[in-house]
Amino acid sequence: MENELGRLFVRRVGKFLDRLLALADLSRAEVYLTEAVRYPTPKNRMPNRKEIGACKEFLQVQLEAVQHKLIVALGKVALQALGIRVRCRY
Repeated sequence: MENELGRLFVRRVGKFLDRLLALADLSRAEVYLTEAVRYPTPKNRMPNRKEIGACKEFLQVQLEAVQHKLIVALGKVALQALGIRVRCRY
């Protein structure tokens, strides 16, 4: 769905993100959104470590290019891409 719309975080998760941003008095126009994995996985499954690793360099370049004050990693894949070990299962 995200690919068809050309927008990140759509449907339920997008609405939830918009509410969280509103609580912080922010809009999508004021934040930089990106993904840890740059392409859709087959059947929209969770990306594996190899796929996350393949996109890691591109993510690092993006983060260096954006003059950020804060990085908020949303979800297991985002945390893993930033090198944070995740043990929870959902």
